[in-house]
Amino acid sequence: MIAGQVADMGLCTVPDGAEGLEYIHARKTAAMFAGACRMGAICGGGSARQRRALGEFGTDLGLAFQIKDDLLDTTSTSEQFGKTAGKDAATGKRTYPALLGPDESAEAVERISRRAAERLDSFGAAADPLRSLVEMMLERTN
Repeated sequence: MIAGQVADMGLCTVPDGAEGLEYIHARKTAAMFAGACRMGAICGGGSARQRRALGEFGTDLGLAFQIKDDLLDTTSTSEQFGKTAGKDAATGKRTYPALLGPDESAEAVERISRRAAERLDSFGAAADPLRSLVEMMLERTN
């Protein structure tokens, strides 16, 4: 997570474009989500395969969450968003909407969210609460 924060602050060199953004987000938001999911699997006695699947789910959910957050920063008012909207653009922060535009960013959220949900297929109905997290993230407005 420190590597992602350092990269996000521009204190080290990362590739331009989507590759650099994915580097940052994979090591920040996605790492937090993945860690939480892996810890749940460990505490629940999950197998190595289950820990890996839940970690991958968390990574995807975290990446989609961050892209959605960046989108909301560009499309919401501060009152709707619950924090200062437009701050990313004002500070020149690298975001998916700035790189790809809002439409392609929204498509990325959908695509990555679908992939996250598919990673839960082997868990059957037991993973329905996690599937609900995907839906809640997709529907979030703040």
